[in-house]
Amino acid sequence: MNEYRSLDEGEVTRLAEDALLGAFGVPVRLSQIERISREDRRNLVLRAKAHFGRDVRAVIIKATRLASYCATSATAFIDSGLVTEWTAREVLKQADANVHSPLLAGDARNGIIVFDDLGAQLPSLVKSLLEGTALQAEADLAAYAFAMARLHVATVGCLQDHQKALASAFPHATAPGLLAADWLEQPLPELAGQSLPSEELDAIRRRLANPGPWLALVHADGCPDNVLLDAGKARLIDFEFSAPGHMLLDAVYWRVGFPSCWCAGMVPDEVANRIERVYRDEVVKALPVAAHEQAFVLEMTTVIVARTVFSLHWMLNDALAVDSVWGTATRRSRILWYLQVAINACERAGAFPKLSATLVIWLSHLHQEWPASESLPNYPAFRNFTT
Repeated sequence: MNEYRSLDEGEVTRLAEDALLGAFGVPVRLSQIERISREDRRNLVLRAKAHFGRDVRAVIIKATRLASYCATSATAFIDSGLVTEWTAREVLKQADANVHSPLLAGDARNGIIVFDDLGAQLPSLVKSLLEGTALQAEADLAAYAFAMARLHVATVGCLQDHQKALASAFPHATAPGLLAADWLEQPLPELAGQSLPSEELDAIRRRLANPGPWLALVHADGCPDNVLLDAGKARLIDFEFSAPGHMLLDAVYWRVGFPSCWCAGMVPDEVANRIERVYRDEVVKALPVAAHEQAFVLEMTTVIVARTVFSLHWMLNDALAVDSVWGTATRRSRILWYLQVAINACERAGAFPKLSATLVIWLSHLHQEWPASESLPNYPAFRNFTT
């Protein structure tokens, strides 16, 4: 487990000023420094005002606290979320996706990046889903889907651009493989005497390893608290898990209940369908195949099943022993929903019949084993939702 190093805020500020000087060629003074990260987090995050002569802009300074951080390590990309974020933001800066805060400067040796501050006053998607109305939550989810689509449109086929961005700042780092290509390598234990059919899992694994036209930069942690809302538009933050991969790894989030997030919940199918349409209408501008219903639904199903199996890998064994609460939901409630949404997707696409049949058996078995557990409920915003 990584230990965290102590960082002096004054020294980090000075290094950030030096990085901005190197990037812009003019002296920059940082003022009104405010720490916005908790003591137990892996990064020190500061909010500040950057003075470029008479010009002033709000910025965020992020410095890694990992004691093991090493910019010259071959495993820097795998080991450091800051390296991952730096690389993703550099790709996005070249792509001009306009859905994030641009990278302004960085200090690779010391593990520091500086980017524009979107604003302390902006609410996240969490507020809409947990406290808002169904109408507001749907509007904000649609903005979120549009932002993800813009991210993907701007970075279609970005593998070489990503490798170049990584090599530019971290020349010793080994470029990663495609995101999720190794998700299904380890087998799951049997449930109710049934194991998942290997031939259909192999087909899914091959698609993740070779997404074809669906390859783009994947955010990979599109949680509600990583989405800021600004006058009806969504801005994405925190790219610490981003890498090239199958773009629909992001687009299944509202179907699966935001699986990597503490703030989990269901979005009603009718709403999810409309959100999906917003996403497709934008993505089709760069990816004509997204207009074909059968092709799109099959790709979505492939990724939903992959996401379900991956979530089971790191959640099922513990949940079989004892239930526990993670954020807004229990782990068992999440698992029950993951299985159901994968079954629903297979039925919708008419795909992976053997796998679907096994998941039906697993779901029935777990309902019997966990009689007190219910499937993941709707987000509070949709609790009283009616069609």
